[in-house]
Amino acid sequence: MSHATKSDAGYSETLDELPFNQCANRFSNTSGSNLSSKGAFVTADAKGQSSYGRENLRLHGKDPKLNSNAHTRAIVFHQALQDGKALGFSLGCPMLKPEDLDPVLDAIVGGALVYVHHE
Repeated sequence: MSHATKSDAGYSETLDELPFNQCANRFSNTSGSNLSSKGAFVTADAKGQSSYGRENLRLHGKDPKLNSNAHTRAIVFHQALQDGKALGFSLGCPMLKPEDLDPVLDAIVGGALVYVHHE
């Protein structure tokens, strides 16, 4: 699973390409931050259609300080591919390899607890 663009320790607005061997070190609950959120989430009751052509699964944040804006921010599990090209980072959403998307979403749809942590 990947993390959000600006959460990456190697993120810089001057880079043409983001490094892929870094770890997330910044998190936010703020809309428009393009940062991952951490803490406890619960998955939606049903999958939705992604703008990337496959299903996604919305997350509902359960912590008022860490992730309560996940629904407003449209934080969803989605595939890490767009127009046949790999997406290295998202704008706050957890992304999965295309071959992992269906089995993972099928396993966690309908109120599963998802916990995102850092160290």
